[in-house]
Amino acid sequence: MKQILKTILAILLATNLQFVSLHAQCNDGPSQAESDLWATHNCWWDFVLWQYQAYRMFDSDWGTWGFRDACNIALPYPKAVNASYLLTYGLTDNYASQWHSTLDYRQAAEAWSSPNHDQIRYAPSASRAWLAQAAVSNARTDMGCLLFDQRAATGNPATRAGDYIHEAWHHWQHKRNYIASHMTGPIDACTMTGSSCDWYYWHGVGAFDFGEMHKYTSDGAFFHSPNQAQVEFLCDIAELSQSWVPTSVRTIARSEANQRLNARFRNAVGYRCGDPRPW
Repeated sequence: MKQILKTILAILLATNLQFVSLHAQCNDGPSQAESDLWATHNCWWDFVLWQYQAYRMFDSDWGTWGFRDACNIALPYPKAVNASYLLTYGLTDNYASQWHSTLDYRQAAEAWSSPNHDQIRYAPSASRAWLAQAAVSNARTDMGCLLFDQRAATGNPATRAGDYIHEAWHHWQHKRNYIASHMTGPIDACTMTGSSCDWYYWHGVGAFDFGEMHKYTSDGAFFHSPNQAQVEFLCDIAELSQSWVPTSVRTIARSEANQRLNARFRNAVGYRCGDPRPW
């Protein structure tokens, strides 16, 4: 019996060490923007209980990534919650100026079936090769370490919330039988290397009514690519967020949006986050 118990303990320790080594690669700890946003809600427990269901983040996937310690902002799962809070409550819903409404962004990011996509789920990944990745054939979005790494420029709630939108739009493409991947760059105005490039489908802020971001026409007159959907969300957070959204978060959102506008579109985009928005 003692030998059996020793064997079980050895297996548990080995398993635990394996799990620790996975998310330890993400360099636990909050960035300044992470801490600033967290302080606005301080782990509002009702929201935590809602979020894991809305985003379908389960103990089976996130258990060793902070799911059982959901108020410890040093860990990946609470950081995922923090980004969901920004996306759910951060916008003013300025009808005259926002690219899209909170409802649009929520319908994209949340995991249950919506006009944007069929039901999906979110899972963590120890990969540092990408930020996030939509596994469309498995109805899943994997979130990589660089979205949680406190030392990475992308390890912040604005970038993470923007990636909810970005990857959701790959699921949007899959639902409508479009190619759910990027073009390989560098190509034309897109300077990124690898599978990172999209077309930008220009529209004014009045082209899509609130609640209609998912609508499209096959000629591209009404359409979004994943990078574009992400940029529009980030610019809305940067410029039209609630007064309580920290400056650190808004500044990162603007920077992230403009970096993508500079480098990730095959056609040159004249607009930058901060420019006047055409109706």
